[in-house]
Amino acid sequence: MRKEYLFEELSSIDTDLILEAAPCENKKRTSRKGRIIMRYAAICASLALMIVAAGVFVHFQNKNITPVDYAPVAKICFDVNPGIEVEIDGNNIVVHVKAVNSDGENVIGGIDFKGKTIEEASLELVESMLEKGYINKETNYLLLTIESERDMQELEDKLMSKIAVSIKEVNGKIIVQQIDKDAENSEIADMYGITVGKAKLIKGIAEKYTEKTLEELSKMTVTELSGFVYKKEEKTELVFDYPYEIKAPEGCMAASEAFDLAMRSLEHSAEEIRDLMIRKAGINGEDYEFDIYYRVLSYNWHVTFSVNGKTGNVTVLNKECSRSPYPGFVISHPDAHDIAVDGVKDIFLTIELTTTDTDTNGVPHYIVRIMGKNYDNENIEYVVFVDAVTGDILEMRKE
Repeated sequence: MRKEYLFEELSSIDTDLILEAAPCENKKRTSRKGRIIMRYAAICASLALMIVAAGVFVHFQNKNITPVDYAPVAKICFDVNPGIEVEIDGNNIVVHVKAVNSDGENVIGGIDFKGKTIEEASLELVESMLEKGYINKETNYLLLTIESERDMQELEDKLMSKIAVSIKEVNGKIIVQQIDKDAENSEIADMYGITVGKAKLIKGIAEKYTEKTLEELSKMTVTELSGFVYKKEEKTELVFDYPYEIKAPEGCMAASEAFDLAMRSLEHSAEEIRDLMIRKAGINGEDYEFDIYYRVLSYNWHVTFSVNGKTGNVTVLNKECSRSPYPGFVISHPDAHDIAVDGVKDIFLTIELTTTDTDTNGVPHYIVRIMGKNYDNENIEYVVFVDAVTGDILEMRKE
């Protein structure tokens, strides 16, 4: 509705009808001056109401969202030692940012989050933490929490994938949790000046490790808390350094030497291996047996070795590989599509994409097949191999 039309509508209001609608009982005649004042008062009130309504309409139209979507639907918490809470609307647009401690305030600094998506905001926050030294090779754990009553799995995957790439150089790790709104979490957060995400984490730790109080845990960094998150119970037999405690049979090499031979026989280098866990180590006659788990990029590996204590011969008894449960270490199919299409310099009039994911020597990647026609109506086909972690194009072939 144009402004001119709004004013025409306002000028056509019959204030006499408004007056007639008033109760007639004991009605006194209003003077001409009084009627004029009331008429202009009615016009001003109507105009003010319509301006407010128009302003609200234009605000939501400009943002391409509805008032319902504008309301916060989720809270995203970022914890290292800095603690920051970000509220988003139904379109994943940031509506409010809050630092819960001084480190968080330092991270936010002068960043303007107005109108930004949570993906953009999260990258800026993580980059600020890296630049200011809060995330480094020693303090490299970040807690990402999504508090919402909605299903946020897709958003979690997107945030994980982007953050994982940002903190890769410092061997960064992400602890992620999706939680419902909970009054107890909010109470703990307010009491100790932490995010609701960290409150949820330390509450779970305190329930399992009763020797630690909530106050003690609230003062720890996420890297320090990770020691409790990934601490293995004795009954699982998941131990580190266990093979070095095995007594070597007479005439056999030490267990540590046998273990090093086994590790060197792997197809992955020591620099590639992450989260090494030795589940079992033992001796069978002259043979050492080691059962290990480790991760390379987004894949989990389980390998069982037998190492002869006298000859040093290594035999792989079992080897299994499976996708890691951490989706953040792998970019999405749509991301792979965009990377592949951007890498191809030909101009397509029509395009069709098919994508498969695979692994070569522990390096997960996408194979994107691009088929289409150019402006000369010629058929074009490319096969593009995209690293599933870094997003680099490993190889491109024109068929």
